[in-house]
Amino acid sequence: MSGGLGLFTEEDMKTMGCVPDGRGNYRKMTDREKQLSLMPKGKKVVYQENMEEIDTSCKIFIPGDVMSKKNSKRIITNPKTQRPMIISSEQTLAYERATRNFWINLRGEFLQQIKGKPLPLQIEFHFVFSGKRSRDYGNLAQLPLDLMQEHLWIHDDDMDNVLPSYRPYSIDRFNPGLYIRIIN
Repeated sequence: MSGGLGLFTEEDMKTMGCVPDGRGNYRKMTDREKQLSLMPKGKKVVYQENMEEIDTSCKIFIPGDVMSKKNSKRIITNPKTQRPMIISSEQTLAYERATRNFWINLRGEFLQQIKGKPLPLQIEFHFVFSGKRSRDYGNLAQLPLDLMQEHLWIHDDDMDNVLPSYRPYSIDRFNPGLYIRIIN
């Protein structure tokens, strides 16, 4: 904070996740603005934790912390039948909503990369997390594969169509996401 008057500087507002509203005030960033601000700029990204340099020119990047679909469930009561049912967690649904436009807009790029490739497609996932919490690769791949199928990137995510592989994960507090690359 600047001065003793309780005023925030422009840098303070940016640090708190606020953006100018066009009328001289600041407002919180929308989820969409946050996702767009996470998109890497340029061809190379250097991660702070392990300083691994990644060439992003032949990969597709979907921003946001990917979570395990299997371990992110909740039990609710069906309002019509009054029976319990298991559905995705609010966090999973929020991730799906926040990344929906990326899955839609990057479909053409993915289809261009797989043109003429034999099945099963060998798809490499590189997860970039905002923290060091322990995760299971197999469970993590379920959500992106389901979204690839839902948004018509792939016909089916079964073993006849997709052979997933994984790069060692990276940590980047400010730019979590998922890199997807075709390797066959």
